[in-house]
Amino acid sequence: MTTLIQTQLWRSILHVNPDNDPRRDRPAREWMANPYRVHQRIMWALDGQIPTKEERGDTGRKDGIGLPLFRIFNETGAIIVQTSAWPDWNKAFKGEHSEAMFLLQDKPAVNEYCPDLEKTGIYLFQLLANPTKTDSLAPPPGGWRAAREHAKKIGEPKPKFACGKRRPFFKTDETLKWLEKRMKQSSGFELVPTETGRNCDKEGQEHVANYGVRVRETFTVLARKGHKSDDRPKEHKKPMKFHAAVFEGVVRVTDPERAFETIANGIGPAKGLGFGLLLLGNRLA
Repeated sequence: MTTLIQTQLWRSILHVNPDNDPRRDRPAREWMANPYRVHQRIMWALDGQIPTKEERGDTGRKDGIGLPLFRIFNETGAIIVQTSAWPDWNKAFKGEHSEAMFLLQDKPAVNEYCPDLEKTGIYLFQLLANPTKTDSLAPPPGGWRAAREHAKKIGEPKPKFACGKRRPFFKTDETLKWLEKRMKQSSGFELVPTETGRNCDKEGQEHVANYGVRVRETFTVLARKGHKSDDRPKEHKKPMKFHAAVFEGVVRVTDPERAFETIANGIGPAKGLGFGLLLLGNRLA
C-alpha cells in the first residue's frame, strides 16, 4: 500500500482592486507591481506567528522555518500566498500599519492546503523562478580565516566574506538546465521524460530535450524599497531588477516527504519577492 503524505499549509488568494477608472490613481496596481511591498504586508499578516529574522539567525528557509511564499498574477490581478500559519489579513490591511483594505476587491479567501503526494505520482506544474548562478570569488592569500586573524592583530576591522554576484540565465537551454539541476537536488520531484525530445509548440516556445517542460515566458521584475516621492537617499529609490522565467510541464514524485518540503520552502532564490512557489495541477497518473 502506498503511503500518502498530508501536511498542513495555508493558501490565500488576494484579488486586487482593479481601479479601472482612468481619472483616478491606481494605488492597488502600484502596490501589486512592487513585490517588496506585497511581501511586507504578508509578513504583517503573520506577525507573531513565525520567527523574526533575529530569532531564526542565518538559517533562512532551512530547518522548517516556514517563511511565506507568494506569486503575483498581474494579468488577472490575483496574488496566491502560501503560509505555514493562518494569516490574519485584517492585521495586514486594517491594523496598526495602515488602513489599506481599498487595495483589495474582496475579503481574501484562505484555505488549508494539504497536497496528497503519492510516490510515483505524476502532476502538472507551474513555477515562476529566478534562474541565476553565483560567481565564486577567490579567497585572499592564506584563506579567509588567516585574513581575519591578521586584521585582528593589526587592529583593523575583520574582512567580510565575499559573496559572488548573482547572474541570471537568459538562454533557454541554460534556464532549463538550471531547473533540471534544482529538481535533482533532493527536491522529491523529477522531470518526466517524454518521447518527443526537443520541439516547439504553436507559439514557438522551445521545450527542453527529453522532458515535457517549457519556458513559457521570461520578463524582468522590479522591486523598490523606497518610493519615488520620499526623501530617502537615491540608492534606496533605485529598483532592484530580477530576471523571471515561468516554467510549466510535468513532474513525478520520487520522495513524498521531500516533495512536500520543496513545496513548503520553494525553489530557487528571491523567494521573498514572489519567486519559487511551486504550483501543482491535476494528477495525470
